[in-house]
Parts: sequence; C-alpha cells; structure tokens
Amino acid sequence: MKALEILVPRAENEEDLCSDVLMDFLGARFHAGQLPELLSANRDLIWNALVAFTNHPSRESFWWGEVLNRLAPSNPHLAVALGCKALVGESFEMRDTAINLLSNWAREYPEEVMAAVGAAMLDPATGVNFFISKFPLFTALPLGVVTAWLEVAGAEGSRKIARHLPHPHLAADGQPVVPDLTAWVLSRFEDDDRTFSEFCAGVHSFQTYMGDISGAHELEAQHARKFFNHPLRRIRQWARIEHASALQNAQVHREWEDEISS
Repeated sequence: MKALEILVPRAENEEDLCSDVLMDFLGARFHAGQLPELLSANRDLIWNALVAFTNHPSRESFWWGEVLNRLAPSNPHLAVALGCKALVGESFEMRDTAINLLSNWAREYPEEVMAAVGAAMLDPATGVNFFISKFPLFTALPLGVVTAWLEVAGAEGSRKIARHLPHPHLAADGQPVVPDLTAWVLSRFEDDDRTFSEFCAGVHSFQTYMGDISGAHELEAQHARKFFNHPLRRIRQWARIEHASALQNAQVHREWEDEISS
C-alpha cells in the first residue's frame, strides 16, 4: 500500500516511467492473487491507481486490462467509464483492450456500457472517433438497450452508430439476413440520409482482401442481389449501391492484374 501511495501521485504528474511501474506493480499483485487483499485494504487507492494509468497510459496496457477486468465487479460504473475513456484515447493498444473489455461487459453491465459509450459518441471532443474507427461492441449489447438510447439520442446518435452496425449477409442456406439492430436503425431513421451514408461507408471499412480479390468483389455483387427485393427501402438502396460498387471494384482490379501481368 505504501508503494501505491508513492506511485499514484507521480503517475498522475506523468513522472518518467511511473505509470509503467505502477501498472507493473499491480500486474504482479494480480499474478500473485493479492488484488482482493489490496482492494479490501484501500479500495479508493486501488481505483485511483487505475484512473491515473488510464489518464496517462504507458506500455503496460496488458496488465491494465487484466486488473481492470478483475476489479470491475467492485465498481462497474467506474470500470466502464475507464474502458470507454481508453476506447477513444490515443493508445492503440489500450483501445484494442478496451474494445474487448466493453464487449464482455456489455452482457454483464449493458446499461452502463451503453450510457458511457453513448456519451462518448455525443461528445463533440470524442464523437469523431465513431466516424473514423469501427467498434464491434454494439452487437454484444441487448437490442432493447441500444434502441432505448437511440430513441433519446435521435438522428445524432444514429449517425454515430451507423458505421458500426452489423452488415447484411447470407445465412448458411443462402437466405438474406439483416441483423435486428441494423434493420431497426435503418427503419427508425429511414429518412436521415447521413445515417444511411454512414452505414454504407461502414460495411467494408477496415476489411482486407486476400487471394482472388476480383472474385471476392464479384461474390459481393452476387450476394447483394439477394437483397434487391428486401422489405426495407434503405436495404434495397444499399444493395444496389453495393452491387454496382462491387462490380466496379472487380473490374478495376482485373484491369490492374492484366496490366502487371503483361
């Protein structure tokens, strides 16, 4: 406890290596099974240590995630808040860890996760992250929790969540499937063009292709045709855009392949 009392204020002041030493120290206590004892001795100090590291992250993001996950049941609200802060922070390693943490907590603490992530989406300082990144955690949240938040947040919320919606796909039997959350958003905010354009932009964002890339795009076009007669207008509209874009991408890539092989 004395070590933490010394390290926490120094980590808060961003003194050299103190954040790393602090989290390495907690990681060792985690590994030794001593975190419950420390928490019982001084709950506030342990959480202050996690806050200090989250505010001034360093290299020990692995132990940050492990310790935070272990201690989350003792303060779910603060744990989720710290995870969300890391989600929109500057550390890519902590961001990846935060995505996994929040996705897991979405089942245990769905209201807390939606409230914290929703606040980040609507905050002008952090909301831009939801236009340039892609977070899969919304599929882990109960549908009713997300839709209840969207009913309050309105179109501003739907525009921020649109890129992160699960995309339409074909089931194992070849039948077209539109995930419930996606169908709800594109129906409830059908008249909002920005929501639709953000959804279209997110379907293939961060997607990578290997092997027969032209063939992959042609397959995307075939799959899109399955949605041409879908009951939702926006899904039909997306399907035609997807179909045309996929065929164009396939043609461009084949022309490029012909050029480099000749």
